[in-house]
Amino acid sequence: IGYELFRRAVVRVDMSAPSVSIHDPATFTEALGGVALRWEPLVLHERHPHVRARYEGVNEGLFRIDTGAGSAAVVFHSPAVEKRRLLENRVLSDVALGGAGGQLSAARMGTVRDFEIGGLRLPAVSGVFAAKGSGALDDPYSEGTIGGGIVGSFALVFDYERRRIAFLPR
Repeated sequence: IGYELFRRAVVRVDMSAPSVSIHDPATFTEALGGVALRWEPLVLHERHPHVRARYEGVNEGLFRIDTGAGSAAVVFHSPAVEKRRLLENRVLSDVALGGAGGQLSAARMGTVRDFEIGGLRLPAVSGVFAAKGSGALDDPYSEGTIGGGIVGSFALVFDYERRRIAFLPR
């Protein structure tokens, strides 16, 4: 399921449960299970959800949310890796990234000191740093892609119609 459903509903995704619940936007209340939702701006770019996040205390940017990215925490796109010099002063190891169709791309893996999203600061997050020539990871629009390693810390509530998202911490 993806954009075609999400654009018509308010959708709660809990990757740890795992569960998806679909709500009619016309009757959706501003709280789930008695918990008031704290909404943050949601940016849709090419039908993909993006949110602002901060990492390592000073860097801030737009990140694509990929609920299908498994256990990956954050993958930094190659333009951000170059622009922010993210490989400098970091202990790294070589990794290969698999993509659609089994295509492999070279990347480096290391620790990101902290990652802040949805009002929650996560210390020592695993980061993958894409090398130039990594196809979709050469995207200059966003800093990177966040997957299950980060979004699994939350239940997410997507409201595409109103361009907002809520993060419910575990």
